[in-house]
Amino acid sequence: MTKRELIDYCLTLPMAYEDYPFEPVGAAMRHTGNKKIFAYISESERGLKLVYKAHPTKIQFWRDQFEAVKPAFHWNKEYWNEVYVNEVEFDSARLMILDSYDLIKPKLKRRNTTSPAP
Repeated sequence: MTKRELIDYCLTLPMAYEDYPFEPVGAAMRHTGNKKIFAYISESERGLKLVYKAHPTKIQFWRDQFEAVKPAFHWNKEYWNEVYVNEVEFDSARLMILDSYDLIKPKLKRRNTTSPAP
């Protein structure tokens, strides 16, 4: 898998866009609704690296599941993992991205359906 293919996969998610805040180091994949990052994609001598947000209840699961998944360097290690994509199955990387996207996407506000008291 190439960097471009991983970015293109992220762009299939609703309202996702690519940004380069640390040009030309890596691509930050963001949601247009709140500008939050759900994936950061870069390349190194070891391979294609994905940094993604994980729910605190799942973060250790991914670290235990794959030796390639580690706490993300320079990111909050309570919520962010990094993985070298060539060291895991694409389906697992896809699930990591989808979970991250679901965590950061704007939440729908519930409308108050009760009428005000007279």
